[in-house]
Amino acid sequence: MRSDPRTRQLLIDALDDRVVLIDRDRRIVQANGRWIEDLVEHPDAGIGLDYHAVFGAAALAQSSDVRTVTDGLDQVLSGAAPRFQHEYLGNPPSDRRWFRVIIKPFEDGALVRHIEITRMRRALDRLHQADDSFRSLIHDLQVGVLVVGAHGQFEMVNRAACELLGVSEEQFAGKSPMDPNWQVVRSDDTPCPPEAFPDMVALRTGQPVRGELLGVKRRGSGERRWLVVDASPQVSGDGAVQRVVTAFFDITALRHAQISRQRRDTQLLLALEGASLVAWDWRVGAPNVEWSADPSALFGLEPGSFDGSWAAYLAVIHPDDRDEVFAANQRLLSAGHGRFALAHRVVPPSGKQRWLEVRCQLDGHGTEQRMTGVLVDITALRSAQEDADRGHAMLRLALEAAELGLWEWDVITGTITWSDQVERILGLPPGGSQGRYETYLESVHPDDRTRVEVAIASALAGETDPYQIEHRVTLPAGGVRWIGARGRVTRNDRGEPVRMAGMVVDLDARRRAERQLDEQRRFAQNLLSTMATLVIVLDPQGRVLQFNRACERLTGWSEAEVVGPAFWDLLIPPDERAGVVGVFTSLTAGDFPNSHENHWLTKDGRKRLIAWNNTCLVADGRITHVIGTGVDITDRHAAEVALHQANAQLERRVEQRTAELRGVVQELETFSYSVSHDLRAPLRAIDGFALALAEDHGPHLGDEGRRLLGVIRGETSRMGKLIDDLLKLAKVGRCELRHERIDVTSECRAILVRLAGRDPQRRVSVTVEEGIQANADPGLLRLVLENLLDNAWKFTAKTEPATVAVHTDGQGIVVTDNGAGFDPSFAGLLFKPFTRLHASGEFPGTGIGLATVARIVERHGGTCTATGAVGRGATIRLRLPTSSNAHIDP
Repeated sequence: MRSDPRTRQLLIDALDDRVVLIDRDRRIVQANGRWIEDLVEHPDAGIGLDYHAVFGAAALAQSSDVRTVTDGLDQVLSGAAPRFQHEYLGNPPSDRRWFRVIIKPFEDGALVRHIEITRMRRALDRLHQADDSFRSLIHDLQVGVLVVGAHGQFEMVNRAACELLGVSEEQFAGKSPMDPNWQVVRSDDTPCPPEAFPDMVALRTGQPVRGELLGVKRRGSGERRWLVVDASPQVSGDGAVQRVVTAFFDITALRHAQISRQRRDTQLLLALEGASLVAWDWRVGAPNVEWSADPSALFGLEPGSFDGSWAAYLAVIHPDDRDEVFAANQRLLSAGHGRFALAHRVVPPSGKQRWLEVRCQLDGHGTEQRMTGVLVDITALRSAQEDADRGHAMLRLALEAAELGLWEWDVITGTITWSDQVERILGLPPGGSQGRYETYLESVHPDDRTRVEVAIASALAGETDPYQIEHRVTLPAGGVRWIGARGRVTRNDRGEPVRMAGMVVDLDARRRAERQLDEQRRFAQNLLSTMATLVIVLDPQGRVLQFNRACERLTGWSEAEVVGPAFWDLLIPPDERAGVVGVFTSLTAGDFPNSHENHWLTKDGRKRLIAWNNTCLVADGRITHVIGTGVDITDRHAAEVALHQANAQLERRVEQRTAELRGVVQELETFSYSVSHDLRAPLRAIDGFALALAEDHGPHLGDEGRRLLGVIRGETSRMGKLIDDLLKLAKVGRCELRHERIDVTSECRAILVRLAGRDPQRRVSVTVEEGIQANADPGLLRLVLENLLDNAWKFTAKTEPATVAVHTDGQGIVVTDNGAGFDPSFAGLLFKPFTRLHASGEFPGTGIGLATVARIVERHGGTCTATGAVGRGATIRLRLPTSSNAHIDP
């Protein structure tokens, strides 16, 4: 679909670049104002003329570039290429103005844009210059620097690294840290394999490795150098590691303190991509904007996800920039014409910020106002300078973080140039004291000054190389500080010293650490001597190295007497010696026991049993010392033997008493059977004869006689019930408990149904909570519930309306009623056998029921309590350890 010429003209006029539209015959059909301004030879913009002729005649580019551009145009017009792009230097070349020509198909012809990229090219040139300066600076650093590429090979190495490692730059070429010839150990002297090198770890994980202490054997001399190593990965936007910059410095003299570290150094590499551009046209007030292409990618969105509206464009703008863009747009609308250019940020869903530049122009009036413009991605241009500045700042921070001060001394003039860190180490005011060798010499402690001057003179004379010394400096504010200095002399063609350069480092922390280490060593020695615990230190052959005072007091041997020979020759009884030697020999297999017991011989021939805990000290993969700490357990062992004998005797007595109890239980069971059989028979006879007398001679006995017969029969029934209850109470203490999960709610309802059937004329309100459970013996718990509910039913017989309830309080089962109750002062008597708080004529019973309840609950490890008041009912609470008010599982 072809657009009308006016729309096309508005589109190309909105661009600040030279823009022309070409038909299929290579003739110019339309051009914007910039093209017209630059073609002074063709005031009519060459409309209708051959593009090659007009472009060449205008002398906007050199002839070779004109031919290249024309050939590209022919390729696009013929369909041989979908797009053509070329950069060229404009005329005259002295102006150093660079352009990029972009040719795209457009309707029936092509659109040709000449974009000026001079600023972009200059930024790129500055970037390359900064990179070269950065590489040169790294190369001259006194800190060793290695750069390993993504494929694991060395890309760059500076002079300091070559010197520290004893390898030339040529020997590094094409090599990898995985080279097996590197001999590296960790801080504990164990070998460090190549895959664990900091640069390889950073390359593999993408995470920096900082402050790694490694020992490297220098090639050639075989000398081991201790290095503090930082490895910093340089990660691309997609998260891939492009290279790793490893910085390290020699702290061989500071090996044990380990206080100085070298922070990472960064090598900067930026790729500047060509800027992409999208044109747009908006009729003011319309909801949507016409775009020359889908701008979704420009905003970091998924293709086709941008709906093209003006509101959607404002929405993707960074919130901090949105008001500025909106205000610029409003000012342009208020003016009614003109243009503006503004840079702003967008934040896509990925969160990675982008920079865009919007340029627009307002034309027309009234409802026909149109705003035409372009959006250009300037993210790379923005970040290039920021990254270059950040690279230099990171280098400065690395030197400061490592607490290294750099200096250079002109031997001829005596002037010294040093970094700010040197002033901090020497305690000098910033920028106010550097300049002369004498200034440095004056700061040296008077007791060390002669030694420093001799060392410098020796280095200048070529007697020592490099210059290296540790000495004290006097701080202007008071106090003394230890520093380390190192430097190399540069000589002229005649071998005369002209310059010395090097570094200084603050050693105060290391010196403090050394003093603390000495104090700790003395403290440990004193502690070893004064400990009450036995401590013996042996070498791998079992020879005694140390024998503390506790050992001397126990054995009667002095340390001087036992040091030297193997400990088993003097201290171990002959019958145990072979076993102890075998245990100790297992050291080589790494199977030394952490604890064991054996006897020691004292000087007077006594045996003492010692319990030992052993620790092995390892260095370079081998055992260097064995430390044994022991406790004399002779008396404790004797007490344990005596206790064991006492326990055996006690067990025999318990077995004897158990047998006696079994006999008593058997007798009790026999007695119970006798009670059940021998007492019931007379009662049944009494009750039978009383019944026969009442039936056969009742009319002749009169009312009083018949009443007395009723009393006889009632008492015999009560006596039978009392016998039954006593037998139940006796069985409670003898039967074996069988714990099961019991549905208390169902049991209570069944019991209450039986009670209601036994006494159908009564109306009692009964409430039983759902889901009550208990873990108990089913038969015994059922007996408990029957007694409690029978009591509640009985003692509410004279209460209207009567209520009985069963529920839980979260801790156990609760049975309540509103019956006769009891005097709370007698609550302690309720659970005792044969105790009744009501007359038998008032409420029947034997006084055994609650005693049975208490006995059963106690056998389950629980408790039961009662509360109440006369005429206000009673509450019985059962506390069974596993009772619960949880609902029953379906």
